[in-house]
Amino acid sequence: MPTKEINSEDRYKNGYDATYYIVFEGKEFGYAEKGESKAILYDRNIYPIKLAQALPGFEIRPTELDPFSAQWGIVTDAGLRYLCVSFPFGVLGQSGSFQTNRSAYLMPLGSEHRQRALFYATGNIGSLYPKDR
Repeated sequence: MPTKEINSEDRYKNGYDATYYIVFEGKEFGYAEKGESKAILYDRNIYPIKLAQALPGFEIRPTELDPFSAQWGIVTDAGLRYLCVSFPFGVLGQSGSFQTNRSAYLMPLGSEHRQRALFYATGNIGSLYPKDR
């Protein structure tokens, strides 16, 4: 996603301050905080990180998310689109062979009529996909 214009907004929604968000395809994507509560925001809705569910095989919760150093994008798999926020797994994921160890939050962006869910994964994120893909 293009990040040439990064926005912030106090009192964004439900007491959360949007510390980082961008507008892409007419939707707002970003990160918000309310005290100790952290959240991913999408389309003016708040998705608290503490409510995120682990993807199968990834039980370790992500480390602290720095929205400014994270990679934000829309990924497509089997025709479905997902918001993906990927970031280094603490200091281990910043150099050397540990760079494949990352944390990520994923949110399906399908039908507007379904309740959205936030998922997380931490570890060798490349193992999400079979090697023959």
